[in-house]
Amino acid sequence: TDEPFQYDWLGHLVAAPATVERRNLAQRTSTALPALSVDSLAPGYSELPANDGRTVDSMAPADAWASAASAGEHVAEVSWSAGKSVNEVELWLPTAVGLPARFVVEYRPAVPVGMPPAPWTPFGPGIVAGAADAGGGWFAATDRRVLFRAAGALLADAVRFRQAAGGGGVGAPAQTFVNELRVLSVVALPIEDRYDALGRRISHKVGGLEQV
Repeated sequence: TDEPFQYDWLGHLVAAPATVERRNLAQRTSTALPALSVDSLAPGYSELPANDGRTVDSMAPADAWASAASAGEHVAEVSWSAGKSVNEVELWLPTAVGLPARFVVEYRPAVPVGMPPAPWTPFGPGIVAGAADAGGGWFAATDRRVLFRAAGALLADAVRFRQAAGGGGVGAPAQTFVNELRVLSVVALPIEDRYDALGRRISHKVGGLEQV
């Protein structure tokens, strides 16, 4: 954030720019089960590794989702029953057959209950790291970690990775492989320091939690 550091008349730090916490809304946990769907599966593969929290560079069935080797687009989608505030989407991709040459990350804006679903929209505007413009609205991955960061929070009920027909890596252009799809909500955590009369710091809290 751009908030300045603030000090009292004795020079003690009393307020600092908030630190942030990135919460992965796509990962399965004991209390959160976001819906994960894919267009197809290669024999022996499951979609489950795509949101298990692991990012290992591997094409093994335990480590990656692999689509069928078929014509047409390939899609991995995370959705929720209610809208979520989303700031970033992070992709982790295996490198063995090359990185995707034409793909896009999209979100579906949340709408009030009873309204028809909103159309899919390119994620952003904002910045993209680990991928380059491939023309026609597509991106080409240049690194196995790809980050899409919106300029502000987006209210979404679904986010998806969509690969163009024939847009896979050079070694398997008709397939998609994903190690991890992360959908991140960035939450600011305020920092608070307190001092005694002698100027000794007696507490340090981040997001309301005491730090030791």
